Amino acid sequence: MKKSTRAGGELLLEIGTEEIPSRILPQALIDLKEKAGRIFSEARIPAERIETFATPRRLVILATGIPQKQSALVTEVTGPPKSAAYDLEGKPTAAATGFAKAQGVPVESLTIKKTEKGDYVCAVRKQPSVPAVRILKDLLPELVLSVGFKKMMRWNGEGIRFARPIRWIVAVLNGRVVPFRLAGLSSGNRSRGHRFMASRPFTVKSWDGYLKSLRRHHVILDPAERERMITDGLLRYAKEKRGSLKVDADLLSQAVFLTEEPVVMMGGFDAKYLALPPEVPMTVMKEHQGYFPLLKPAMDKSLLPHFLFVSNVKTRHPDLIRSGNERVLRARLEDARFYFEQDRKQTLKERTGQLKGLVFHEKLGSVFTKMERVQKLAATLARESGRGEQEVGRLEQAAFLCKSDLLTGMVREFPGLQGVIGREYAKLEGEDSEVADAISEHYFPRSADDPHPPRTITGKYLTVADRLDTLVGFFGADLAPSGSVDPYALRRQGLGLVQVLLDKAFEGLSLRRAIESAVRLYSDRGVSLKKDLSAIDASLRPFLTQRMETYLERRFQDIHGGYRVDLVDVVLCRSFDNLLDPYLRLVALMSFQKQPDFDPLIVVFKRASRILPPDFKGTVRPEAFKETAEKELYRNYIDVEKQVSDDMQKRNYSEALWALSLLRRPIDAFFNGVMVMDEDRAVRENRLALLQGITKLFTAFGDFTRVAVEEKNKQ
Repeated sequence: MKKSTRAGGELLLEIGTEEIPSRILPQALIDLKEKAGRIFSEARIPAERIETFATPRRLVILATGIPQKQSALVTEVTGPPKSAAYDLEGKPTAAATGFAKAQGVPVESLTIKKTEKGDYVCAVRKQPSVPAVRILKDLLPELVLSVGFKKMMRWNGEGIRFARPIRWIVAVLNGRVVPFRLAGLSSGNRSRGHRFMASRPFTVKSWDGYLKSLRRHHVILDPAERERMITDGLLRYAKEKRGSLKVDADLLSQAVFLTEEPVVMMGGFDAKYLALPPEVPMTVMKEHQGYFPLLKPAMDKSLLPHFLFVSNVKTRHPDLIRSGNERVLRARLEDARFYFEQDRKQTLKERTGQLKGLVFHEKLGSVFTKMERVQKLAATLARESGRGEQEVGRLEQAAFLCKSDLLTGMVREFPGLQGVIGREYAKLEGEDSEVADAISEHYFPRSADDPHPPRTITGKYLTVADRLDTLVGFFGADLAPSGSVDPYALRRQGLGLVQVLLDKAFEGLSLRRAIESAVRLYSDRGVSLKKDLSAIDASLRPFLTQRMETYLERRFQDIHGGYRVDLVDVVLCRSFDNLLDPYLRLVALMSFQKQPDFDPLIVVFKRASRILPPDFKGTVRPEAFKETAEKELYRNYIDVEKQVSDDMQKRNYSEALWALSLLRRPIDAFFNGVMVMDEDRAVRENRLALLQGITKLFTAFGDFTRVAVEEKNKQ
């Protein structure tokens, strides 16, 4: 972190707290920076630069380049006409005195302003500049309380709400305290160091001195520096043990925001636990203890009997910390080994019947009836897509077993192993490898940011059937999300369903028929839904369209280098029965819009579409064309029409767009060479019929009238 070298005022604000949960600090830093910039600007003391920092016990703002005084504000308010404000002798009337009083200025200070409508009375108000320190006394408490957290605490009689109780406040502008009170505390210039290693307070006079004092008191303020320290330590131990390490981003962030002076340490565990499926000790280490597992160099998920962890305490006796962590992990691994051995006494197939006692939802039956519906729906979708009976058989078996691990001790103790342990048990019980993999994969993608959809065909169809059954059931029971309320995480389910349906395996899937099959299966198994098929379809398909828009925005920003709402509208503005088709069109369009001919092509298309009268219907008579430009356009149109038709049928959308671009110059020449709206009705209607055919070619791909060419060119 660089020293402060900016000219102008230097403001340091530190909010000292009890330990704030690590997961909320990254977003808090973003919010704090944005709100500080906005609040300072609105108060007319804008900072040249604002930086935010955090540790578990403090949120810090450094604002540099703050002016010494608030900028003056001059406002001009126009009042009544001069003729109404002054009488014939030039004396102010009641209208003038009333206006002056309302604006808080003497009537003598009113001026006359010339406008297009005549002379009007004008009041000029000047707000004097105020020293920044006086403004900050009121602004800083407002800024602190403006930071929102999902969960807030009240801890004193004032009713102040914050992520955790506030214990001290540092507010220093150019070395002088900015005095204010908040949460029963007075701001000052006394900060505190590490809770355990240097809890003594110290005085803050400047940013550079503050950083040096923090280091002496065992606090590394910058999260980026703490991350480097942790990463370097992890890699050093991995190299020492000749192992490999895949640093999990969430786990790393957790370690960064749980520590003020991170110390990476290594522990070990008994090699007997390596006999467990590798995901078991890895889950125990990562999800339950926040440890980093070490793998063998081949990156084959084979574990080494070592783990890395990050301590927040630097001590002369590291063995005490190490042994304590080893003892905790050993107990957790021993629990996992016990459950693994107990679970193996009963097969997944034997557990399936017990799913009848497990409720899926009180309105939608048991998990067993859900399993039966998913099994039938998956098989139906696979057969309709032309999958062979061998594939259908694997799919039915995977569906039959996919929920059974919910009844295992391993999943009850370690919920993160849901699906994963089912896969491992299925393999140990001799099931087909694709059946076993599908048991795990049908939970993919596990979150909105998970880039890994199912890999196997069985897993893909099982995922679609499972999520579609869930969505149809909840929408049919009138439990669809409303506003920000989504207690059953149906938006996440829908987003995952969309992501899987964009696979080529589902290019022939009819969304309407799939929903119809899912609804029928509920009825067949005695579950009466509140809504009928048409109502479910009418609400569920728009819901999935919205999820697709969300997914496309993320995907095209990350992968295709940009996202344009207007191009998405081109393909998603119409109803569709297959998600893959509009996605493939959009991929082609996003690529094609980079071509230099794209904007001119859209311009001529819009011109052609605008000139057509509403509800115009006509038939082209080629023999009636007389002008060279219209003959040439018709000849090109006939050639392109066949090519576009073939390409659209084969879903060669890039080639279809390229073919459409061949019409740009002939259309330009047509508009320059002929008068479309000719006085002769027969000539006029023949030319309009040609333009009608051309616009139909474009609209077969999408609604290009939604492309914002003009707006784009202005940028």
